[in-house]
Amino acid sequence: MGSAAAGAVALGAVAGAASLVPHSAAMPTAANVKALDQTGGAKASAPVPSRAQAVVTTIPTSWDYSADVVVVGYGAAASCAAITAAAAGASVLILEKAPEVWAHGDSAVFGGGIGVLNNDPVWTPTYLATSWSAEIAKETAGTWSASDIQILHDNFQNLPWWLNSIGVKAHGGHATGNGPGLMATLTADVVQAGVQVLYETPATTLIQNPATQEIVGVVALTGITWNKAYPCDPSYAGGEEINVRANKGVVLATGDYCNNPDMVGAFNCPALYIPTVGGPYNTGDGHKMAMAVGADLWHFADGFEHQWYGFKVPSRLYGTAIGWLPTVPDEYNPPGHSYIFVDQYGMRFTNEERTHNHDRSPLDAYYYRGDNGLAWNARGYPHSPMWVIGDQNYIKSGPLGGPNLAARDPPYTGNDMEFNEVRGVYKWSADNSAEIAQGWIFQADTIAELAAVTTGTDWYGNVYSPDPTGLAATITQFNANCAAGSDTLFGNPTFEGNVVQRPASTLQPIDTPPYYAAELMISSAYAMGGPKHNVSQQVIDVKGNTIPRLFVAGNVGNYEWLHNGGMDNACCTGHAAGNSVAALTSWETALT
Repeated sequence: MGSAAAGAVALGAVAGAASLVPHSAAMPTAANVKALDQTGGAKASAPVPSRAQAVVTTIPTSWDYSADVVVVGYGAAASCAAITAAAAGASVLILEKAPEVWAHGDSAVFGGGIGVLNNDPVWTPTYLATSWSAEIAKETAGTWSASDIQILHDNFQNLPWWLNSIGVKAHGGHATGNGPGLMATLTADVVQAGVQVLYETPATTLIQNPATQEIVGVVALTGITWNKAYPCDPSYAGGEEINVRANKGVVLATGDYCNNPDMVGAFNCPALYIPTVGGPYNTGDGHKMAMAVGADLWHFADGFEHQWYGFKVPSRLYGTAIGWLPTVPDEYNPPGHSYIFVDQYGMRFTNEERTHNHDRSPLDAYYYRGDNGLAWNARGYPHSPMWVIGDQNYIKSGPLGGPNLAARDPPYTGNDMEFNEVRGVYKWSADNSAEIAQGWIFQADTIAELAAVTTGTDWYGNVYSPDPTGLAATITQFNANCAAGSDTLFGNPTFEGNVVQRPASTLQPIDTPPYYAAELMISSAYAMGGPKHNVSQQVIDVKGNTIPRLFVAGNVGNYEWLHNGGMDNACCTGHAAGNSVAALTSWETALT
């Protein structure tokens, strides 16, 4: 059991409390052990199993499938690459890891942000600002030359004409029908183009000619057995290897790595469980295959986006972020505001009403300092675990959980969507009773009793509860702030940095028993770092050379969004990759 008392420091003064240390909880009762065993501790932090292997450097003598272009993945970027290559006369095969019911990654479940196209009321291309090239040159800090940036500019500027030509429409910065509508259009285009799609066929390995270093095909698996620890579990076992020939090249369009805890830990947030609101099959497969053939990496810190808070236990159980709903009263959200967030010290640490939609700023929730007196292997994150604490008024005001994580954003249209909302993996009960019954929400008649029964885990499986003294003092102070109409307590500003104050209109006291708590965590939306590539989307190796016939598109290697929407970049990079690979001659022809 993890106790972080040794070496810990006080994290700020709370009225009526002494210097606080993390509160190490007693082991959970038998009723809670089952839930923790199913979802928690070290098990929940384990990486999604990957079958990616080292590169194959022997060209097979026989092939199970053959196409001019092999596209790995089936989201918007993959679709655009396939449609473009097929239009240029290439035969195209798509390998998609997910079952058809869960396919299309983030593209089919997010808002479908497209800023370069507007069909309201009639089709109108949106021109890039005259300052676009200069801004990109500054932001990319020498990544691309002036001529490269001009190519990027032209690609994005020509994108609305191409999207309009294949039937994609957009209104108000989003594809018509948001992500699901966008993918419905692109999927129909893929079918019309005669592109073959193999679902439940994960690519595992690139096949490379040892003499020329060209990528000539892909090893994939067919007949896999899904582990099904939860409905959309991306892990699998078994399967038979097949060799897939790519006459002209391979496009990796496998999305990001947000559902690979090891990669998130290595590149972004070490030792934290951060579930994705996006596609659970985004486990970094393309990244690993490219790395196996020597691809260089870039820009992992540029685009790791946080999303809303979610409930940790159900998110682990269902393999996707099950979101806590922000408390703006509208068609999705409860009107109650008698709640706060606290950490293991029983202290608040942030403005709970702060938005985290597509947030890349430093997070109060996962604040970490190496010089704060907390040893890394004891407590590197003073605010983890964290809980939402509320009273009866709050619990009765409406469902605390999703599906919609971002309905709060004006004009409350739900444009910013997520996997659970679209796929319906879990629907929160209207009165929170099902979640209380399952032990996801703790309940007690007093604050002291609530602190005693509430538990949460860190990355290593250590069990904690909010410090009872700190929690009582924090609620006393919060209620006093509510009475005064001004919220002033968010921790020590010299320790935490500047924290925006919670609006007075949201200050409702926590004073009506029984009281409730549920463990939270921040979710993720996007991760954009990956294999380095040029503006033709061709992958670059660690020596600065291009890897022949290997291309990437979409969030596997994307640099930022280049001042455009997420789907702008997916479609643009997919279109560019499709053009580049289709223009090549067959590698067999090149050898003769």
